[in-house]
Amino acid sequence: MSRYTGFVIFLVLTSSWTSVAAEERHRICGKSLTSLERILEEIERQPGIERQPNNQNIDVLIDKRNLIIWNFYRDPHPAAPTVVCTRTVQGADKSWSKVHRIMCGAAKPICDALKASYDELDRNMRRTLEGQ
Repeated sequence: MSRYTGFVIFLVLTSSWTSVAAEERHRICGKSLTSLERILEEIERQPGIERQPNNQNIDVLIDKRNLIIWNFYRDPHPAAPTVVCTRTVQGADKSWSKVHRIMCGAAKPICDALKASYDELDRNMRRTLEGQ
C-alpha cells in the first residue's frame, strides 16, 4: 500500500472548493502521483525551473513557462507529505485567477488548515489587486 493512499485532494479556484474528477484523483497538474520525491525529481529535470531558497521545510519550484508554482511540504513540517500546485489561468473574460491543487498526506485537520491558509492568501491577494 502506498504511503499516499490516504491523500486528501482539494482543487481551489479563486477560493472555492470543487470536487476532482475521478481520473484526476491520482494526478496533480499533469504529474502522476507516484511519490512526492518522484514528482519533485521530474519537475527539477524540466528546463527553466527555478528553485527558491528552502523555507520552513517547504521546497518551492517555479515553472514560469507554464505559470506554475510547486510547494513540497516535507518532514518535519506538520503538513508533510504534501504537494501544492498553484497554476495561474486566464479566463475567457481575460481575467486571471489561481488554481490550487493540494494533495495532502497529513491528518485531516492539518490538511483543512493548509487549505484554509491558501484560501486566505487568495482573498488577501484579491483585495490587494482590487485596491490598485
